[in-house]
Amino acid sequence: MPPISRLQYAPRVDHRMFVLLDPRRKPSPQEEGLPEDEEILSAGQHGVVFRSGGDLFRPAVTIERWAADPGVAEGEWDETAEASFAAPSGRLRLRSIMGEPAGPDLEVEVEALLRIRAHTRGRGEAMERLTLETDYTGVEEWLIQLWPA
Repeated sequence: MPPISRLQYAPRVDHRMFVLLDPRRKPSPQEEGLPEDEEILSAGQHGVVFRSGGDLFRPAVTIERWAADPGVAEGEWDETAEASFAAPSGRLRLRSIMGEPAGPDLEVEVEALLRIRAHTRGRGEAMERLTLETDYTGVEEWLIQLWPA
């Protein structure tokens, strides 16, 4: 079964984070909850905050929408994490924590509880570039899968 949609983004990472939030509810990353240093994500009531290995760069992020749980993605991933959250407005926006959108909003089911599974690789290499390099793209990759809970 293929995904309903598959979009690619390159969000700006600031303070080692980027977010996927309901833009009409305007939650702040702090309100949603920040991930601990060892966590790759923290889900709140209206979105998710992701912790990157690097800072001040743009990772490659792919978001897939599925009708049901697609299972863990194939390929070699360094880390995987899951959570649940809601998008009451039926929209989600991938953006920097400072508010810079990464691309078009995603449409999801209104008032549905969503499951998210994030896969990542390259965080270690991005971490090695901290304080040495900024404004690069790629290096760190994310695959984010969304489906109704």
